[in-house]
Amino acid sequence: MNKEFSISGKVTSVMGNTVKVLVERRKTHPKYNKSYTVSKLFMAHLPKSMKIEVGEEVVMIPNKKISKRKAWLIKQ
Repeated sequence: MNKEFSISGKVTSVMGNTVKVLVERRKTHPKYNKSYTVSKLFMAHLPKSMKIEVGEEVVMIPNKKISKRKAWLIKQ
C-alpha cells in the first residue's frame, strides 16, 4: 500500500479505539455540468495515545485490515 496517500474528513463518532470519519467531496455531473456532494463514512483506528472529539478534522492513512470494515489509521 502507498503510505503517502491520505484522506481527510470530519469525526462523527468515537467508540473506544474506533473512529467514524465522514469524507465529503465535490463531483461534477458529466452531462449537466452541475456539481454535487458525495459523502462516504470510513472506520479508522485511533491509537491509544491520541484524544479526538466529535467534529474534529482528521487525516487518515491506509493500513492493513484491522477488522471487517476498519482499514485506516488516524495520522498524528
